[in-house]
Amino acid sequence: MFDKKPVSLIIFLLSLASRIPALIRPELVLDGDECVLATMAKHAYQAKELPIYFWGQNYGFSLIEILFVLPFYAVIGINTLSVKLGMAVLWSLGNVFFYKTLTGINKENKALAIILTLILITTPAWAEWSIKARGGYITAFTLSNLSTYILFQLNIRRYFKYPILGILIATIYKSQAFWLCGLIPLVAYHIIQEKKYLHLATVIVSVLLMSLILASFHYQGYIVFATNNNGFSSDFHLERLFRFPEYLYKSVQGNYFLAWYQDTRFFHKLFSKVFVLMVGILSLSGILHLLFNRKGFGLFIVSTLFIPLTICYSILPEDMQGRYMLPVTGYALLSLFIYTQRLRIETFVKVATAATLALSMGTVIFPVYFNGQTNKKELLESIAHLKKNGVKYVYATNCMLPWEYVFYSNEEIKGRMFYFPGRYPQYDTLVDKALYSRERTAVVGYWRDYAGLDIDSIAIETHYFI
Repeated sequence: MFDKKPVSLIIFLLSLASRIPALIRPELVLDGDECVLATMAKHAYQAKELPIYFWGQNYGFSLIEILFVLPFYAVIGINTLSVKLGMAVLWSLGNVFFYKTLTGINKENKALAIILTLILITTPAWAEWSIKARGGYITAFTLSNLSTYILFQLNIRRYFKYPILGILIATIYKSQAFWLCGLIPLVAYHIIQEKKYLHLATVIVSVLLMSLILASFHYQGYIVFATNNNGFSSDFHLERLFRFPEYLYKSVQGNYFLAWYQDTRFFHKLFSKVFVLMVGILSLSGILHLLFNRKGFGLFIVSTLFIPLTICYSILPEDMQGRYMLPVTGYALLSLFIYTQRLRIETFVKVATAATLALSMGTVIFPVYFNGQTNKKELLESIAHLKKNGVKYVYATNCMLPWEYVFYSNEEIKGRMFYFPGRYPQYDTLVDKALYSRERTAVVGYWRDYAGLDIDSIAIETHYFI
């Protein structure tokens, strides 16, 4: 994977180094969903079970992310930093595969490949998500870059190449399927160019077989309350079609949690505007070449197909959830690289991308992190208060909050939400059993998030209430 010349290793180390400001900040904490994966990894580390999917789902393939967390649990303990470091390493490998993909397309233009890879590393869209353990996102990012690396560069026999690609496609689909919008057109283009339809059959069979294998792990015994269309609407809303530029603009800034966005700095806003403009130019160029000048631009045209496909799925979420735009970052830069190789305007592009890199570096030097609901200091204080009062079971008014109490109490406190099943039914059962047997239980929630409950007695209320 690493070159004889240490460029790939340097990119890997730079990727890790770029996350240091995020990793050393005092308020570093896992959100509720990250606590789910952290607890899954803990169970694997303690040999209790080996979770395959994000608990409570039949997608969100999480095994790879768990495996990357385990070495850090072994070395520095079961804590926040171990989880974040595991994600940072997996994401950094994805950046190496991205660089190797670009050099596979054109080995003579390593300078531009390095610049574009550094832009991907420093884009604010990945400032938080590069270390966020949310069940499949970083897996999909890394495996999609591994797939394009195999497609464009890796010296591998074809009777191995296409089965491996099929396995990766199925795994990406079960991780986070959005990354397939850019990958499948590229795989299809290669097969069509080679005119070897046996390869197409090989990919399809490999996808089906791997899908069956992955589906066999659905048995895990957990209630599936989230499916692939969770939070999506099948109704067509025209206004959602036209919100795409704003959607992408907000997403690239990176300062959001689910559908809640916060303001950012000058560097983030300007970089996002440049990036959205670049995606628009790539889209328009792809259309013009498709209509008027296809010769020699086939690969570029195919590389831009991720844009209309992304627009299509962007109309499905009712809210603009920025994480769904993460695949655009890599595929847009890949498409730009392909286009410049055909136009032979490397000098101009190198200057322009170097300027963009300087801009994205500003977002690293002056980072902005989402000020979300989770407050580590007060969370630990509330856990200490519960332990002091002998409370081991809690009901929460928010679906993510129980997992903060579970992980940060070292599973001494079990929690569940009130009005729909949790991701791990065993804990739901324990909490309900405790209530029915009149053990001490508590209601917990974020500040003033009472979820419609008529609460007349609050023991403590800071960032959280009990």
